[in-house]
Amino acid sequence: MNDQMELGLSRREMRMRRGPELAAEMIGVLRAHTGWLKRKDMAAHGFSERECRLARQYAKGRILAGQNGYRLTEQATLEEIRVAADTLMSQSRVMAAEASELWAVLHRRQRPE
Repeated sequence: MNDQMELGLSRREMRMRRGPELAAEMIGVLRAHTGWLKRKDMAAHGFSERECRLARQYAKGRILAGQNGYRLTEQATLEEIRVAADTLMSQSRVMAAEASELWAVLHRRQRPE
């Protein structure tokens, strides 16, 4: 956090800078292995849980995440890709519904009495 403040960068700006770099590093680690790597395996390569999520987010579909851990999309089966895509779509619907509920609360509270 102090590094961010010293650089004058917001958290979002830091993620945008670090994300693509982490994605490339993680792809390199995954490419050296076949199959899935668990979070503990990624930790052994120096990745925190947050960094794994950020790397996957910036990997532009090249990294799958699931109950089995992380895997390169190019090495995954079609079923593994389908399951990962379905999971992300399901999560996005849940998050969109929650955001809608928050917006509704915000609008109710902003309404003059």
